[in-house]
Amino acid sequence: GVKVVERPFEVNTRARSLPGPVDDPDLVEEVALDLLDEFADVRVRKLGVRVSKLDFAESDQATLAGFDAADRSGGETSESFGSRSTDGVDGNKLTDWVGAEPSVGSEGHDRSDARPRRSGDGQASLDEWD
Repeated sequence: GVKVVERPFEVNTRARSLPGPVDDPDLVEEVALDLLDEFADVRVRKLGVRVSKLDFAESDQATLAGFDAADRSGGETSESFGSRSTDGVDGNKLTDWVGAEPSVGSEGHDRSDARPRRSGDGQASLDEWD
């Protein structure tokens, strides 16, 4: 889909659904350009392109290797990054970390030295929306 904002603030959106999953950036670009043809002679203030209903194969799962403490410290592991219990999983996939319990020192500090959490602090837990 595309979003085109004309002057002063007239917002136009156009979208096209494809019949199935697509693993071709050139096709996504082609569809976006087709949708923009309607606005070829228009002075545009802002332009956006979006994709939705993305489906990733298991092999495309994001890994935590880019966030490894060794990467951040140039090869030396820093205790300030902490670790999480993974119960036998290797921790390379993001899904390995979902639901894991934080260990002492995770996120760089112990909660005892942090500011106490207040209710109504501008954040809500999903449990509060039952």
